[in-house]
Amino acid sequence: MGGYAELRAFRATHPYRSLTVGRVKWKYIAGPANPAAPTEAESPTDLAVEIGATPEEDRPPLLVLGGGFSFGDSAFRTITTLEPRFRVLSPSYPPVRTMAELLAGIAAILDAEGIRSASIFGHSLGAGVAHAFSRRYPQRVDKLILSGFGLYTRGHARLVSAFVRLFSLLPKAALAAFYRPRIARLAAAAEENERAFLSAYMEDLFTAHTKESALARLEVLLDLATHPDRYAATSAFERPEDVLLIAASDDRGFTSR
Repeated sequence: MGGYAELRAFRATHPYRSLTVGRVKWKYIAGPANPAAPTEAESPTDLAVEIGATPEEDRPPLLVLGGGFSFGDSAFRTITTLEPRFRVLSPSYPPVRTMAELLAGIAAILDAEGIRSASIFGHSLGAGVAHAFSRRYPQRVDKLILSGFGLYTRGHARLVSAFVRLFSLLPKAALAAFYRPRIARLAAAAEENERAFLSAYMEDLFTAHTKESALARLEVLLDLATHPDRYAATSAFERPEDVLLIAASDDRGFTSR
């Protein structure tokens, strides 16, 4: 099944839920709409054993927080892989301008779903959000998985600030033109069909964003980078044994230090 066929199948069974937090509308994925019911001869536990899944009521909650221009269903493959064993939630970020607003919204989603605490898997911007969330709400985080993330130096924060100011003056097309070759480089090692899907899907994401919503993602990252004290960004997580960092040796954004 090709990438778009997988995405269409996922969207058909995973509608967005909505929640308004402080006049800001959030949308998020929270599992299949209508899971298949077992037959009379099959209990949910029997089915779970058969397919290697965990019964729904026993699945630990897991927040999946995506990268800069992603939406909740952009992680469709990750969600599909993890759903047999986890209760997966994946929000789209609304066009807010501060990290504090994102953190409050995510906490409200957990409240709305009746979840006291969850493990969090964050990638890129999502890792920054997860990092900040674990400092503001440590009691609501079970385990923390951060991919493609690091803390900014003052010099790097100034560069990000200049980058955001520059693109606030340019049309949205300039932002897409900046990221397009970088996305192509990241997808270069993929098979041809997968590379074509990733390239086309990124164009879909650029099209789905307004200039305001695209800049909002960058401004949230800038807020974290320039206000580390506000978000306790440099403080250690209370339970370091529950933190997993995923990094690449050729990561151009962050070093091991």
